[in-house]
Amino acid sequence: LAAEDEPPAAKAARGAATGDAAGGGEEASEEVKVVTTSADFWRCQVSAVYQRRNPHKLSGVDALLEKYKGKEAILYAKVCKTYDLDPKKFYADPAAWEEYEKDVQGEDDPPPGSGAAASSAS
Repeated sequence: LAAEDEPPAAKAARGAATGDAAGGGEEASEEVKVVTTSADFWRCQVSAVYQRRNPHKLSGVDALLEKYKGKEAILYAKVCKTYDLDPKKFYADPAAWEEYEKDVQGEDDPPPGSGAAASSAS
């Protein structure tokens, strides 16, 4: 019952920090995390990337945010580039991961940006 009384920002921070959606490619929770501060927003975004790409670094998110206080967007861009992700996307949204869900492409699938679709249209 105490969890029901918890402020939404605390739920979001707790959910991101504890890795509620840990478990590989499957989302363990469809719960929408509500954030009310800029720090909570960036915590959720950075945590979402680490959750999928390097879960061992989740424990250091708060220290990183403190180090980059006021420059959280720069931190997020650096984290995204480290894992070859687009920093213009927000990876706390599961839809942002859709293009990465297929880590291994089949033989019939052209690599993204290969121009295979453009060459077949000519």
